[in-house]
Amino acid sequence: MKVVTETPTLLVLKDKPISQIFVGIILALVGVVISPLIMAKGIVFMLIPLIFVLFGIATIFLTKFLTITIDKSVNKVNFGSTSLLGKKSQDIAVDQISEIAIQEMLTQDVALRTTNSLAYQNSAPKLNFVLIFYLKDGQGMPVPMGSTSGGFGINGMFLNMFSGRNKKIEIGNKIANFIGVPFKDNRAPTISDVVSEVGQMIGNKEENPTINNQTPTIQN
Repeated sequence: MKVVTETPTLLVLKDKPISQIFVGIILALVGVVISPLIMAKGIVFMLIPLIFVLFGIATIFLTKFLTITIDKSVNKVNFGSTSLLGKKSQDIAVDQISEIAIQEMLTQDVALRTTNSLAYQNSAPKLNFVLIFYLKDGQGMPVPMGSTSGGFGINGMFLNMFSGRNKKIEIGNKIANFIGVPFKDNRAPTISDVVSEVGQMIGNKEENPTINNQTPTIQN
């Protein structure tokens, strides 16, 4: 997401996920290219290239180009999205916004363990970013801001030094400052958080050592 227009009363941001369109095209082309090779092994195996083509087409059609227009002169925030399936638009009042937040959420896909095995395992966790416009009535308007992968998790904590998080935090801060509301960073735990939690756990164990109590035997 990038700022394309910024004046004292107007802020326009756009998100153009061109990479998702590119991925969709590649998946569809892979399905078409491997189709003749798969057919040689039997009609049953045609399901494999068909899946590639369907996922590629779905990715292309479902990819949305987002535009956020914040116009303080008319007290309006417009969320406009465009995809091959059509256009959508939604407005909210600027003076009804109480807070801007960035929410980080972890997701984990399922991947094949090996090419010769049907057993499944979890893939590397992916960090997803959501920009949320909180309203005074408690409702929230979530806006996806992309994701990053390649990190790893320890006890549910995501470790990734190349998440592009700083840029997304900068965007969230800019929107909050422009509107004049607080900004909240609801991030996933970092390496520092992991070290702090481990140290706290060790400290708690030292302060509360385990005591083995034995019930005395009463002899009559």
